[in-house]
Amino acid sequence: MKILLLGHYHQSMIDELAVRHAVEQVKDGDFTKYLHDIDTLVLRSHVGITSADIDRAGRLSLIIKAGSGFDNIDVIAARNRGILVDSTPAASTSVADHAVALLLCGWRRLPLFSSELRAGNWGIKYAQLARDIEGHTLGILGFGQIGRLMAKRSAALGFNISVFDRSPMKREKQLVAEQTGASFTNLEELLSRCAALSIHLPLTRETEGMIGDAEFNRMPHGVVLVNTGRAGVLKRSALLAALRSGKIASAGLDVFHSEPLNPADELLNLPNVLCTPHVGAQTSEAMENVGAAVVRRIEMHVTGLRGVIKERNSVVSG
Repeated sequence: MKILLLGHYHQSMIDELAVRHAVEQVKDGDFTKYLHDIDTLVLRSHVGITSADIDRAGRLSLIIKAGSGFDNIDVIAARNRGILVDSTPAASTSVADHAVALLLCGWRRLPLFSSELRAGNWGIKYAQLARDIEGHTLGILGFGQIGRLMAKRSAALGFNISVFDRSPMKREKQLVAEQTGASFTNLEELLSRCAALSIHLPLTRETEGMIGDAEFNRMPHGVVLVNTGRAGVLKRSALLAALRSGKIASAGLDVFHSEPLNPADELLNLPNVLCTPHVGAQTSEAMENVGAAVVRRIEMHVTGLRGVIKERNSVVSG
């Protein structure tokens, strides 16, 4: 089997795959010339796979997203071709940890204090006050694996947890809600009560642009925003307006509407924004876990193909 890896991966994964398969890796840049003779495609979140790419890959039978979410893959085109599309969401702990780090940085206004201090303004300590955590509400949009881990960590810090989720009655979600004291509510109610907001939703037709001007206006003034989910859940123009006005007092962003982020992007010049280059899943443990999950998924696929071939041969010979 020939495998094309798009993006950066743990070397142990590459070495393990190379023992049994032909492996090609494209870390950055154009990859289309490799598509014509590959069987499996593995990609990270910054790479987009279009229907045109899928049309070029005549032998392709499996696409694996090394992470969570399929918003950068034309899933319909793949499935119309009979191509299996799978994901390996094995970095939930790492992303939740990063989200908490961004939350705490925003809550204590660290981006603003740090930039002002570098500019020589020691007096910022008198001009701006942070807040204690106890008694304030963190709104969590999306209660999948990462959202639930975020709730556990944030509740331990002292936040009250309010959750908007599209399938709140699932047993694992109800269990974590009981453990953390989280309450499920509708989007409007959550936005009106939250002092901080953390986004953990996938990007779908329903969630794209879900938070715009009207939603920001519903929030209290001075909210802390964290997004380690998908940038497209927020309308970019509305986000910028809320940051400029102070409606969003501080934001920690690990995902962006266009990646890599342009060095001239306005977000990088706003004193109340901390930007990180989509590194929520970039820990050694997460890379190893994702790599192991990719290897398992490929071997399951290969074993399944061998089973189909064996079954067909037995039918023919019978």
